[in-house]
This record gives sequence, structure tokens and C-alpha cells, in this order.
Amino acid sequence: MWKEDDQNHIDFKNVLPPKLAPSAYQKSKQHSRKLYVYANSVIKNLEKTSKNDQIGVAIFDNEGCLLKLYGKGSFLTWAHAHHIEVGSIWRSDKIGTNIFSLGSKLNKRTSLIGPENYPKFLLDTACYLAHVGLDNGIKLGSVVVMTSYDERSPYLSNLAMTISRLIELQMFWLDITEISTGIIEGYGIISLDQSNGENRILTMSKEVFHILGLRSRSVHYEFLEAVIPDSDENSEFFTIVNEKKIVNDINIHLNINGMQIGLTISTYAFKENKFHMDGLIIAINSIKRINTLLSKYSVNTARMTFNEILGKSDAFLTTIDKCKVASKSSSQILLLGESGVGKDILAQAIHNESHRRFQPFVALNCASFSKELISSELFGYEEGAFTGAKKGGNIGKFEMANQGTLFLDEIGDMPLDLQAFLLRVLEEKSFMKIGGNTPINVDVHIIAATNKDLKKLIWQGLFREDLFYRLGIVRIHIPPLRQRSGDVILLATSFMEQICKRHQRAEINLSDSAKAFITSYDWPGNVRELQNMLEGIISTQRSDLITREDINRYLAFDDVLEQPMIRPSRVRDGMHIVESCDIEEALRLCNNNRTRTAAYLGISRRTFYRRLSALNKSQKK
Repeated sequence: MWKEDDQNHIDFKNVLPPKLAPSAYQKSKQHSRKLYVYANSVIKNLEKTSKNDQIGVAIFDNEGCLLKLYGKGSFLTWAHAHHIEVGSIWRSDKIGTNIFSLGSKLNKRTSLIGPENYPKFLLDTACYLAHVGLDNGIKLGSVVVMTSYDERSPYLSNLAMTISRLIELQMFWLDITEISTGIIEGYGIISLDQSNGENRILTMSKEVFHILGLRSRSVHYEFLEAVIPDSDENSEFFTIVNEKKIVNDINIHLNINGMQIGLTISTYAFKENKFHMDGLIIAINSIKRINTLLSKYSVNTARMTFNEILGKSDAFLTTIDKCKVASKSSSQILLLGESGVGKDILAQAIHNESHRRFQPFVALNCASFSKELISSELFGYEEGAFTGAKKGGNIGKFEMANQGTLFLDEIGDMPLDLQAFLLRVLEEKSFMKIGGNTPINVDVHIIAATNKDLKKLIWQGLFREDLFYRLGIVRIHIPPLRQRSGDVILLATSFMEQICKRHQRAEINLSDSAKAFITSYDWPGNVRELQNMLEGIISTQRSDLITREDINRYLAFDDVLEQPMIRPSRVRDGMHIVESCDIEEALRLCNNNRTRTAAYLGISRRTFYRRLSALNKSQKK
């Protein structure tokens, strides 16, 4: 080893370690700040508890720069006298063989005592080195325990190893914290050391950089203010940080490089006695993550699958098959059918059969909101967009359904002017919130449904033709219950089981006359009417048998039970012809209730209203 030093023409008698310029030293500290910070917290604690003022510890980076020197007064005085100073370079090409150069070459725990050193200025030293590294083989630097030759002791080699392992352990746990908090998209952690009244970053998850729109980089022990500007716009955030306020999921906005970023934060103050460190942990959730959670766990989650939908009639099985095929397509789907046929149930099943089944399913009934409110429900709004707007704004259904399915029920009731906006979103796959100026890109599969005749609405100028063709790429007609006579008993039995279970009732059955009636009844309200009727009867009677009379009474036929049945007597092309006298008599018997009258006559409400209209016209003539 010394032969190589001689070949390098190093003057062992007079050589001293060169010192870096202040700017170069600061650059070395910055490059090795992870080692510098964690070593500092460990060794400072040992320094305070140590009673031996003849021993010190030096931290070297991988380039041989002495980054930091720890020890009490006597040691520091001795070290200065022996030219052992911070910022000096200990590479072998500079001063010959020494504890750092030998340890780097051997790459293991090393000791160098007195005359074993090449340069004369180290002859009165005893040095013990242990590397600081990680499991991936990356060496971050070295710990050297130093003392005078007279104070040498084999146990100091173990001390160097212990210090090294303590530093590695602290790095490991903080790295695990940083990695684990980066597992969840849109969630991250910032941990701060505030021991000296400063906001020094211990860890910052990579996901925090992503949330803030910044490029990920190493920020160990940088000032927090170097990452998040301490500006007027960010005063609320820094008030919480500087005053160590404990908050839980509060909404704040940060201004980063001119961009407004909405997020929620929670904080936890900590005090680590072993390493004499105290500070603050800041948990950050992005608005995107909050939106995802809201949509994932909202009441609009799709629950139904095709396996849970009952039906064995040919008409319904054909519909189910079409829905299954359509679920594999990315084309927009339009479900058509009367009120109560189960369009919402099929929409959920289509979603759960599609490749988006693990993404949000969000439903919006277009008939449930006023013209003014439906746009904010669909697209959301920014804070201050209008009078009464919530602080922090609100997300819309489109944003909630991103990557998933948006079910637009009663699409025929959507205001005409809003239809233009919807068409644009479908074409451009982006939109802006009300009061906002930043486009939001979305990938949403639309399933729309209506019980109205959209072509008639188009002819009346109430529905856009281009939107109809855009939404109705795939059109599926759902048959009414009267066309599924084979399914009525199956559905009724299932509904009664569910209702009895929910109401903690014993099993309830249908009488033969009740079965005959519900099989032949027109069911203008379709499946929903059947289900509601059964629940209404079960909820108001003690009997374990539902009879025809119970059904008549529920349908308000009890006041006409004793009247002779009025049924059409003539048939044309397989359809009943209801005479005007039948309609008038039925209206009288049913107290002018038109829904009951249609049911009493055994015809659909549509047919009834058509006949009634014809009757009124004939009477006017």
C-alpha cells in the first residue's frame, strides 16, 4: 500500500489534507445530505450522553470529504491540532494511505492505528471505520471513530459498527415510511424536523411531488419552503405547519408555480426523545383521490350482476343476451323501455360485466334536478362560481365516474341547452367545471336510459338528433312485464322472500286466484309496481297468504268487487275493442281514477288514454 503512495510522490512528512472551497464543501454536503442528516440525529444523541471527551466521530462521504466532526471540547482541540478538519479531502492520491482510503479499498470494517498511517500528521491517531450502506449495495459513506494513539482500544471498532448500524436502521425505517406512503395514488406524507425552529424535510413521498405537479427529486433536510413557497396564497398551510396545529382532513389550496392545487391535509406532531428530534407529519390527499373514494363508496355503486337478475321468458332472455354482448363494447348504450322495467338494474349489470367493473359506477337521474342544477351536478363547479357555491367547489358526476360508467337515467328529460354540452363532452372527452378555466380530461362510458319516445321528442324539437345518434349507438329495448307473463310468478316469489327476510316475517305465499290475477294483469308500472304492491300488502297484514282480494284491495278495486265485470266483447286483429260505454262505466266505478280504470279494463294506460281521447272527440262532435 505504501509503495503506491511512494509512486504517487506524496511527501509523508509534510503532506496535509487539502480543504475544499466553501462552495464545493456545501455541494458535497448537499450531495450526501441523506447521510449527513441521519448521521447527525444519531451521533448528536451519543455525543450528549458520552462521558469520554477523548473520543470523536467523523463522517466521510464516498469521495473522501470529511463532512462532519463530532466530539467534546478536548477532542475537537486535539483534532484541530492534528489537522483533522471539516471539508478536508482524505483520498490516498492526496495524502497517502489513511483510514478512509484503506476502508474504501477493502470495502469492510477497518482500523488503522498510529504508524500504520502513511502521512505523518496521523501518526498519533487511532481510527476505526465502518461503512454506512443499504441492502441494495449502495454505500452512502463512512463512520470513523477517532482518538489519540494512547487512547486506542479494540472496542472502538465495535462502536463504529454500532453507530453505522444505528444510522442504517434509522434510514431503513424512514425509507420504509416514504415507500409505503407512496403505494396509494394521490396520498403522500411529508415529515419535518422542527427541532431548531426550522421546517427541515426528513421524508417526502414521491406521490407528494406528483400531487403538487413537481418533478421528483431528493429533498432530504431541505427547507420545506424550498418546495412549497411561503407565499400569501399558502399562508393557511404554513400557519398550520409553523404553529404545529393538529388538523384532520381539512381542505386547503396551495399555489405551486402559479397553479392552484386543491387537497386535504391531516397533521400529527411527534417528539423523538432518543434522537432529540421533534417535528410534524403532514398527510396529504389529492382531490383526485378524494373524488375516487367518493365515487367508489358512494350510494351509486353498481350492485347488481346478470346472475342476480331473474327472468326466463324468451323476450327477456334475448334482452339479457344483448346486454351481455354490449357490455364488452366501449360504445355508448341506450336502454329503452317503460317506467319500472328495470333499466337501472340492467345498467348496473352491464357495468359489472364490463372491463370497467372495478371502476366507479355513478348514476344521475336527469329528471330529478332543475335546469339550473343539473349542469353543476354533471360537471361540478369551482369555489365562488355562483351564489351559494360550497367552499372549495364541488366535483361533478363526470369527474366522479372517470375511468368508469356514468348512468344517465331519464335522458329524455335533460334540458335542450345542456344536451349540447353533453354532446361536446362525448366528442372531446373533456370539460370545464362551472366557473373554471382548466379542461378536465375524462374517460367515461355512458349508459343512458329513457321511457320516452326520443324520436318523437326530436320531431317536437325537444331532443337533439345528433345526441340521440351519439348516445344510441347500441340500442336495447327492454320488454314490459306484460310481455313476460312467464316471469311474473318467478319475480313475485323472489320479491316476497326478500321482503319477508327484511321484515323478519315467516314465509308468505300467493293463493291460486292471486297467481292467476298477477299473471293476467297488465302491470302498467311493470316490475316496480309488482314489487311495491307485494311489499305494501305484506307490510299491512298478518296473514301468511296473499289472496286475490288482498291484491284488489291494494289496487283500490275493493269498491268495485261486487260490480259485474265489464270486459270487451269484440276482438279485432287479436286486440280488444273497448266500447265507449265500457270506458264511461269503468270510470264511474273507479271514481274517475284513470290508472285504476285502465287496470280494471285490462288494457295499458297508453291504450286507455288513446281510447279516452277518441271518446272525448266523438262526444264533442
